Amino acid sequence: MLTPGPTMGHGSVRSTRAFVFYGAVVLLAVVVVGGAGASLVTPLVGWVTMDRTDPRFVHDLAVSTVLFVAFIAAVVQLVRPARHVVAALSLATVVTGIAGVVLLTGGPTSILLLPALAALVLALHPADSVVPRVADGSPSRRRLLLVAGGVLPLVVYGGGQLRRLLGGADADAAFGAGGGMTVVVLTAAVVSVLAVTGTPGRRFGTWSAGLVVGTLGLASLLSGVASGVGPVWGTLAVAWAMVFVVTDALETHDVAVTGTLETRDTHADAPRHPSRHRRRDRESAGRGDSADSTDPRRFARSLPRVESMLTLDLSDFVIELDEGTVKHVGTKTKGATVKLYHVTESEARAFGDRVKFVFDDGEGNHVEVALDPEQVTAILSDVDDLRDDEQPSA
Repeated sequence: MLTPGPTMGHGSVRSTRAFVFYGAVVLLAVVVVGGAGASLVTPLVGWVTMDRTDPRFVHDLAVSTVLFVAFIAAVVQLVRPARHVVAALSLATVVTGIAGVVLLTGGPTSILLLPALAALVLALHPADSVVPRVADGSPSRRRLLLVAGGVLPLVVYGGGQLRRLLGGADADAAFGAGGGMTVVVLTAAVVSVLAVTGTPGRRFGTWSAGLVVGTLGLASLLSGVASGVGPVWGTLAVAWAMVFVVTDALETHDVAVTGTLETRDTHADAPRHPSRHRRRDRESAGRGDSADSTDPRRFARSLPRVESMLTLDLSDFVIELDEGTVKHVGTKTKGATVKLYHVTESEARAFGDRVKFVFDDGEGNHVEVALDPEQVTAILSDVDDLRDDEQPSA
């Protein structure tokens, strides 16, 4: 049986992890802002303030867009990190790409502090896991084809930029365009792949990939400098970015429309609490089929069975489906009650310094509840009391 004794130690560890995590995020944000400087607003104003004949026009717009994405990724980690795993991975991709380019051009090894901080952020991230995963129905065939159609040309273009970086044979490479565009391509490719997975926060990946690729394409259309991709590929890049974002919005809308809960009228017969059926158990005991109150399995079998059902009672709710989660968008006067009957599978898992209980009814309904050790201890005590109450009198 769990005891509440170690909780203070676990709470201290959790606080320390959170402090280090947020500290690393803030440091990365400061580095991005310090490195970008005024160019952090270039994606917003550069279209009208920069000279389109400048050889660095495409490079500066694209690189500043990537830095802008990295900054936003750091900001959202300070708000709801568990819901924005894609943003954390995007931030790690950008700073690791920058460090790699600096090292390839003979820069100082102190730049390795950036990927070290990124690794610390991922290691201490509050989400259950930061490993990209494929959820049910992800990726869809349409979005998978879109990613393949966008990533392959990016890889070819990025390979050329990397050769320019390492060779340094032209003026554009001397300006740093080769290295900067390598980071742009790396970011766009990785983030677009993350956007079609079931990793939390995929919408951030969709908009970020669309923004980076769209900026690269539009800047190439407006300027004929060598660092661009040319008018044809620029047009295709803009079209791809638009279709990629719109496809995600349409698929999210489809999920919101079709992802409704089907309820049945059997809730009137569903049990509210096992104690309300004591009379039935006592009648069974009078017939000689009493259950051994010390055996949890027999105790569970003595309770009435009901049809598999999940009920969701919402009050004063205005909701939207946001990347697989129900998000409240109305007033603060809200309430919800979730009940799952006829559980066929149950499991207790470690969840940091808490215990996560997982329940499944075999019909596709799934509920997870994370409790502190004190709460688990209280529930076990309640179960013991119930078994004592359910034991038939002599």
